[in-house]
Amino acid sequence: MPTQSTHIVIIGTGFGGSTAFLHLNKLINDGAHVEVTIIGDKDRFLFSPLLHEVAAGNLQPESIALPLLTFPQRLVRDIITSAYVEEIDFDSRTVSYSQINTDGQKHEVCLSYDYLIIATGTKVNYFNVKGAQENALPLKFLDDARNIKNKLLDLFDEAENIEDTTLIQNKLRVIIAGGGPTGVELAGELSDFMRKELRQAYPLSSQNSSIVLVEAGPRLVSMLDPWFSEKISDILITKGNVSISTGTSIEEVGENFAVIGDEKIECGMTIWSGGVTPQLPHLSARKSLNYDEKTRRLMVTKELNIEAYPEVFIVGDVAGAIDNETQKLYPQRAQFAVQQARTATENIIHLMENSILQQFQGRDSGIIISLGSGSAVAQVGGLKFRGPAAWFMYRAIYLSKLPGARLKFRTALEWIMNLFTPRDISKI
Repeated sequence: MPTQSTHIVIIGTGFGGSTAFLHLNKLINDGAHVEVTIIGDKDRFLFSPLLHEVAAGNLQPESIALPLLTFPQRLVRDIITSAYVEEIDFDSRTVSYSQINTDGQKHEVCLSYDYLIIATGTKVNYFNVKGAQENALPLKFLDDARNIKNKLLDLFDEAENIEDTTLIQNKLRVIIAGGGPTGVELAGELSDFMRKELRQAYPLSSQNSSIVLVEAGPRLVSMLDPWFSEKISDILITKGNVSISTGTSIEEVGENFAVIGDEKIECGMTIWSGGVTPQLPHLSARKSLNYDEKTRRLMVTKELNIEAYPEVFIVGDVAGAIDNETQKLYPQRAQFAVQQARTATENIIHLMENSILQQFQGRDSGIIISLGSGSAVAQVGGLKFRGPAAWFMYRAIYLSKLPGARLKFRTALEWIMNLFTPRDISKI
């Protein structure tokens, strides 16, 4: 290790950034002259794969969020939260970010680095659909899950005071834009929530509630094997209050309607899970930076750094990392962000020691999609299966992946309670 202090900056506190931070703490020995700064726009790590369970009352927000200040402090120079990175200058090796002070004034800081990990993730892509950003509710952060659950409870409260059946049906119709994993998981959980707990609480109106799941592609979860599309469609339709529209896009979203194809559909709420796009700050570089033309991800070497700036590593959903076997970009999934973060941090150590870098080769450990109580579809290795076995595996795997004993305990306790008592129907 070098004798003078080395400063590693990590931008992003999602799966990639948090894993990089924690992995560095394992790799670097006590007494090494290394300091780490982690910068994020939130003050906590969010286990986002379980957001749909918060929106549907299965979990409380605190069960899937870990405060950054609970991270190990051994290598920490600073944990900077509620910060927005404005620019990264690769030539001067600086990161410029801003924070809002308690007096409401904007505070700007320029921070230098020796090595940099960019793990800024994605933002919602509304695809320029008219009214979508203004009127549709996304599901990406904790506040989004709160908004969806609270809005749904408001709609049921309002419907209890309406006598006209058609107006009740319109009020309690939820449109979900996007039939990817997030959309189908949310549809499954909200369907159960509406058919069970909300039907007991609002018996007069709840029988007129429904979900419309809209996917512009020819089938649900089109990025996966057709087996998933078929089984997911079967499970959702069997619930009785979910209808599926594929091959048709949403053209406009209003406050209480959505235009699907050429048909205007009245609804109480539209939820947007129609896609994401990389979220990168302004990058200043005199040397060439390459982007994937379709996804706009920043292309990296097989070692996950930028060829022209080898001290800069990109991981997670913003990384244009190519799978050597398929010659395609790795999917934007948490498991690959975690794996890339580990390789990137190990390669930073290799650079510090002037040793050979290792190439990244991701390992797909499978995929599990939950569709409500007792329902899930899974693929582990070459085996595909559905039903209670997949659902219990989903919970066991996610429980094992939750960081920290506190989150594991809280989530396990809430899931056990949900087996024997109704899920929470209060606002959050």
